[in-house]
Amino acid sequence: MNFTRFDTKAVAVVALASSLAVSIAFYFFMSPNRVERVLFFPGSIERELAGEPRLVPRSDGLESSVRTVVRELMYGPARIDRSRVVSRNTRAASVIVRGSTAYIELSTDILHVEEEALPLSLEESLTAIEHTIRFNFRSIERVIITIGGEMLRAPAANI
Repeated sequence: MNFTRFDTKAVAVVALASSLAVSIAFYFFMSPNRVERVLFFPGSIERELAGEPRLVPRSDGLESSVRTVVRELMYGPARIDRSRVVSRNTRAASVIVRGSTAYIELSTDILHVEEEALPLSLEESLTAIEHTIRFNFRSIERVIITIGGEMLRAPAANI
């Protein structure tokens, strides 16, 4: 009877210690300073967009969060079987959110897609950026993208 009581206490202590260790591991690996977002990239062979979950730095406010996602999208995919959405030198000059509309100003480097043999056309690249933003931020209904200050296409009407 003495051994049973000892074994019960030992099991309880081990369970408590294991729980503490798991909690500490989650704290360090699932830092509250990061949030998961899904970025969409085309395949290296197929042009179909596929989501790539990525932990990105948590930002204060919607505009800053959108800016972070656009910047991460410009970095390119982490997976080797995915391809870039835009050319390597493309940068987001500015990201502004007003109401339910996001305005994104891209550098003219996006126009040099032929030099890197990207699988997407310019129009498809802009659609991929828009899709990534609207997927991650449901409150954004419209995405207006300009390149070098020029709008290349009319914004899609809300349906």
